[in-house]
Amino acid sequence: MGGITMAKKIEYIRRDKAINYAQWEGAYKVVMQLEEMKAADVQPVHHGRWIPQGDYMWLCSNCKENIIFSMHESDRTEKQRYCCRCGARMDGGIDG
Repeated sequence: MGGITMAKKIEYIRRDKAINYAQWEGAYKVVMQLEEMKAADVQPVHHGRWIPQGDYMWLCSNCKENIIFSMHESDRTEKQRYCCRCGARMDGGIDG
């Protein structure tokens, strides 16, 4: 790709659900391999969105906490992508 590195998307599955499915399908070798694999160190991602409450007041749709910060175009920073109270990703996803 001419020097451009493409980031590989990594997805995680729940081991208990995979084992249950493999047992249902009769794939006992797969069950044994799944049971022996190390678990990934991951956390669920909570999603939310900012709900305006006034000039500088914004409500997190996930934790329902009011946050005070400027949302002026010149003041946008990385901190506004996540709630500083609950850590929700402010992308309006499933939870938000």
